[in-house]
Amino acid sequence: MSTNAPLRDEKGTLYEGGIRVPMIVRWPGIVESDSTSDTPVTSVDIYPTFLDLAGADSPTGHALDGESLLLVLSQSGDLQRDAIYWHYPHYHHSTPAGVIREGDWKLIEFYEDNRIGLYNLYDDIGETNDTAKREPDRADTMRQKLHAWRKSVNAEMPTPNPDYNPTRALEWGKHPART
Repeated sequence: MSTNAPLRDEKGTLYEGGIRVPMIVRWPGIVESDSTSDTPVTSVDIYPTFLDLAGADSPTGHALDGESLLLVLSQSGDLQRDAIYWHYPHYHHSTPAGVIREGDWKLIEFYEDNRIGLYNLYDDIGETNDTAKREPDRADTMRQKLHAWRKSVNAEMPTPNPDYNPTRALEWGKHPART
């Protein structure tokens, strides 16, 4: 078994241990050697970055979910978005869920039971202190933004599986950390 400590959980989950990955870029003449950035980016930023590099427009009728990273990579500006999003409508290492990250704040919404978790990543990188009950206004606002984003990208939500057989749920065994 491996650990992503101090980050919570593992790859395939929406906790930081599952989605926080360093991005390493080598681009002589554009990206300064040994430079770093704390700007959160996500894989959906790669396509708009390549379009920007090529001087190409996005195909008609194709909504871009990400943002070009050229200003960040060249240290000449910041991204213009206020949040980034993840949508995992399936079972893998955890239950179906979605995430909005807005600055240092991160809200996870679990689709099975609609519960949420709200974390301040600056103060709690390990996501051990759920602040949703202490910050209900922030939690509600972020949840509304997550719902609006899902609607804007026409995200598919999970639906019940009519062939689900609960006797087979642990057929492959339980995860050692979740016993």
